[in-house]
Amino acid sequence: MFARKLKALAYPDAENFAVDEPAFKSLVVWLEDSKIRHMPIEDRAPLRDVDGAGWQATLAQYLGGLECPRDYVDTSEHSRAKPFSGNLLFASRNAFLLKQQSRRDDLISLAYLLTFFIRGDLDWLKNLRPNDPQFFKKIGQVKKTLNHHKLCI
Repeated sequence: MFARKLKALAYPDAENFAVDEPAFKSLVVWLEDSKIRHMPIEDRAPLRDVDGAGWQATLAQYLGGLECPRDYVDTSEHSRAKPFSGNLLFASRNAFLLKQQSRRDDLISLAYLLTFFIRGDLDWLKNLRPNDPQFFKKIGQVKKTLNHHKLCI
């Protein structure tokens, strides 16, 4: 499944990549060492310690440094789930799923807004009434299955 993408990255032995935890950890280390290079070499030791007890925490910190989208819900004792903020009508799927948003989500929201200005409606507003108690849940269901190509037609 990943062979084509791993080949494009010149990953060694891409054809035989196994989708399991040790292979995943090795892939993360290889990506950082050879492609991403976000961390200075001397700071990569905790990431390279794939058998260490703190590897998951190191990975979470590393992904945060890369600003990778992740779930808002964090299991650490100092964090709390962040509530939704914004306009649900123009929010991206990630916003609806309460995931951290990236620049891509901003562009998606902008595209929804521009589509609304051009067409005068959006697919998830058809046949829905704002006073319906399930209004926002129904919008979320439509957005989860939305074909963006269909939206622009």
